[in-house]
Amino acid sequence: FRPFVEAYGGSFARVEDWTEFSAVVNDALGRRGLRVIEVPTDRERNVVLHRAVWQRVESAVQDALAAAVV
Repeated sequence: FRPFVEAYGGSFARVEDWTEFSAVVNDALGRRGLRVIEVPTDRERNVVLHRAVWQRVESAVQDALAAAVV
């Protein structure tokens, strides 16, 4: 991403943890212009987490609908 962001006059940062992320975001909020922050993720872990969240959402919606019918 860096070459494309910099080609448009932007600032690019890749962060590896929450401490870096917080520092980069705080710096970006104090400046004008294009800022891109890359946050690498573990795709397989993301899929597992998203599926678990959607299962909980589905269950909560079904419970709410069942309670509304009674």
